[in-house]
Amino acid sequence: MTKMTKQAIYVLIMCLISMTYVNAGERVFILAGQSNMVGQGKVAELSEKYKKLPDNVSLYSSDNGLVNLNGRYNSHTNFGPEVSFAHDLAARFPDDKIILLKYAVGGSSLLSWSPEWTAEGAIMTDDLQKGPLYDKMKAFFMALPEFGAAKIDSILWMQGESDAKYPAAAALYAKNLAILVNAFRSDFKSSDATFIIARVNPPLPEFVGQDIVRQAQFDAQKDLNNVVMFDTEGLTKWDDDLHYDTAGIVELGKRFARAYIKIVDHK
Repeated sequence: MTKMTKQAIYVLIMCLISMTYVNAGERVFILAGQSNMVGQGKVAELSEKYKKLPDNVSLYSSDNGLVNLNGRYNSHTNFGPEVSFAHDLAARFPDDKIILLKYAVGGSSLLSWSPEWTAEGAIMTDDLQKGPLYDKMKAFFMALPEFGAAKIDSILWMQGESDAKYPAAAALYAKNLAILVNAFRSDFKSSDATFIIARVNPPLPEFVGQDIVRQAQFDAQKDLNNVVMFDTEGLTKWDDDLHYDTAGIVELGKRFARAYIKIVDHK
């Protein structure tokens, strides 16, 4: 056997090992945030393809309005970005088991999501009744039979509109986001988990702090390790100009998927 042949065989073996690693395994995602993560898309407007989860996807959601029953969504509920995200991930990683863990609460500020939650902080955004959301989320996930000690691949974050309504909360957004990212990675023992941010674009003039929040989300990419952000410009909305409509939510999920797949493809 020639030296060249041996090298070719070695390269082939390494490629096969690499393909096995990328295409077979378990991928666990946390989806968290506020109302646009909860989702305002109408299930009744979805194509039949999207009304059923892919066979290799499991979804666990805290949403009262979203039910996963034998892989199908209740036809009278709304949905969030998990739907198209699940389908795009399943298509890219057909041999993997994909687990989506969703915990989202409409109208919630980052102060209510803080791992260092205080009543004083939550009051700043008129959010006292919701918190402490981070602790509630952890309890929900830890109680799931499939969760166990699963390693988190990525956290998908769609939140920031509530903080953009309050200048004082907006000013703290960068600091509080860093605390949250570090807590996710530490508490779920996933130090290299990617944190993917969908950049908010609420309407003016009500959301007076949006420029500060948007800048903090943009800066997180350079200030924090393994954080990426994508823009939500162009996503269609309902008449309130705040919540994404059915087509907008579908595209939001696809943008989350593209961001994650790009990260994997560049590793």
